[in-house]
Amino acid sequence: MLPKTESACFVIADISGYTSFLAGVELDHAHDIIADVMDTVVRCLRPLFRLAKFEGDAAFFYAVNDKVDGSLLQDAIESAYFAFRKRLRNISQATSCQCSACRDIQKLDLKFVSHHGEFIKHRMAGREELAGRDVIVIHRLLKNAVNERLGGHAYALYSDPCIQQWASIHSRRVSSSTESRSTSSAT
Repeated sequence: MLPKTESACFVIADISGYTSFLAGVELDHAHDIIADVMDTVVRCLRPLFRLAKFEGDAAFFYAVNDKVDGSLLQDAIESAYFAFRKRLRNISQATSCQCSACRDIQKLDLKFVSHHGEFIKHRMAGREELAGRDVIVIHRLLKNAVNERLGGHAYALYSDPCIQQWASIHSRRVSSSTESRSTSSAT
């Protein structure tokens, strides 16, 4: 049986500064810090999004079509970002450790990339994986010049198909709302 094609909103939350952070710090504390803040991000993006998988310094999420409109997506990303920053601050304030990892955690930041498209699920080595052209596209969107243009600051990048999907959902909701008001006022 062939896998069923599904439509979804994809989000990748990626830690900026991860490579340089790991290169210059103690791995045992760095690992705990990264695991802690990534757990915070995952908890903020659920239940709206489903975690597809962790990818080192990133988490790949998806939500099946029509669950996510622009305001929900933006709210989820903002919530995850502020929870990430707050968690970094709390870890920093709660520790008396002076190792490089604990001193440098405020150098980490978070960027988001979002895209809308199609995928299929398939099993590989006993794990469910997402595959398809749009899964490749969202990963390629991470390779951009936004970080350099913003001077290394956090950002959220939305692809054109993602924004077009928001507009489509919004116009369907407005049309549906207008139709129900017309029907109720005509009776």
